[in-house]
Amino acid sequence: MAQGEVDRPPAEGAAAAPEAPEAPAIRSDEFPLHECVFRGDVKELSLLIRKNETDLGLRDPHGNTALHLATMLGRRECVHLLCAHGAPVKIKNKLGWSPLAEAVR
Repeated sequence: MAQGEVDRPPAEGAAAAPEAPEAPAIRSDEFPLHECVFRGDVKELSLLIRKNETDLGLRDPHGNTALHLATMLGRRECVHLLCAHGAPVKIKNKLGWSPLAEAVR
């Protein structure tokens, strides 16, 4: 905004800025690793990984893997655990960010 301009709501009848589409609701049973990371539940995360029934590269509707989420939320123990078990570090989400890029950002 230029100096002296006032931030005003759009005039009546003016087109409003388009809203971002809502992401679909995410169920915890669809993304159990993501849920563990979100809660910071390292024990459950470890158990799920050891059972080998989950895909470490599984992406949520935003394209994030559990490692993306752990990195974004600063869950260091989850990051270490996921990396130790071979979670992909270069896979990109829908915004073009990899967990590795998120970590150094």
